[in-house]
Amino acid sequence: MSTRSRIATIRKLAVLVALAPVALATAAADAQNSSSAPVTASSATPRRHHRKHAAPPAPALSGTPTEVQAVGPAASASVAMPPPPTRAAQRKSAALADLRQVVSAPGFQMLADGGSRIEVDVLGRPKVMQYVTAGSLVYVFQNAMVPLHNNQNPLVTTFFNTPVAAARLRQVGQDVQLVIDLRASATPQARIIELVPGQVLGLQVDFPPGTYVTASPRDPARGPRSQSGAADASRPASRGATPATRNTVLGPPAP
Repeated sequence: MSTRSRIATIRKLAVLVALAPVALATAAADAQNSSSAPVTASSATPRRHHRKHAAPPAPALSGTPTEVQAVGPAASASVAMPPPPTRAAQRKSAALADLRQVVSAPGFQMLADGGSRIEVDVLGRPKVMQYVTAGSLVYVFQNAMVPLHNNQNPLVTTFFNTPVAAARLRQVGQDVQLVIDLRASATPQARIIELVPGQVLGLQVDFPPGTYVTASPRDPARGPRSQSGAADASRPASRGATPATRNTVLGPPAP
């Protein structure tokens, strides 16, 4: 062995001997910390962050459901369904096979006789079941989906003269639920109509007319501010007048 190799070996041994106490102290500290700190389930399990604006839980479905019947051409079995998707479309996206059962966002309108209507369009011909719960109605579209998340936002109808307070869609498993919250007892009339022969159906839920809103909301009266800061509606606001301040002297000048 040459002199240079011996010197290099001696240097390596010296470095290892110098670092040995530091390595032993670090290993002992780690062992002590691991033995003293208990492992809790909260630290071992990853936390799930809940959404700030999460939808309220769906009402429990109970009782005997009623199937919503179709009226007009949709009730006929001779209506031809659209052909199944081609193999190229199936390879492009597996979701194309479910396009027959796509549920759109709910709509609302006031009728000419004073009644109101909730309407939902469906691409396909799903089976619709009606459930009556405490303070709400639930319509279940079997084997359907809501592809857009924004279509599940609530439709608020509080300021209209209707027994409906709000309506929204929910994706529950393989089905879609239309939940209609009621603020007054009413007996609706539900039916299915055919919008596009064999392709697009519409669920219409009509509510009878009545007095459900006592007074329509109005904007607060606006006028010049008083000393307390509230608007004084008794006096009209003058545009050309100079606003009075603490240093303003009212009345004729002193002689």
